[in-house]
Amino acid sequence: MGFLSNLEEASKKLRIFNADLNKPESFKGCMGVFHWAQPMGKGCTEEDEEVDTKLAVEGLLGALKG
Repeated sequence: MGFLSNLEEASKKLRIFNADLNKPESFKGCMGVFHWAQPMGKGCTEEDEEVDTKLAVEGLLGALKG
């Protein structure tokens, strides 16, 4: 997150909060969201990828609803 807090005027214009993707209400009042998706890598099965992708999509939708 350092790259965000190092932006010009970030100390005046940027506030960073932790939010829970499983709790859409934790995003209330947000004007923007940086969402990093799930890790993918070697050794993942198709089932793992499907479950991880489903969780990432549901979490993102929760953030958008907040």
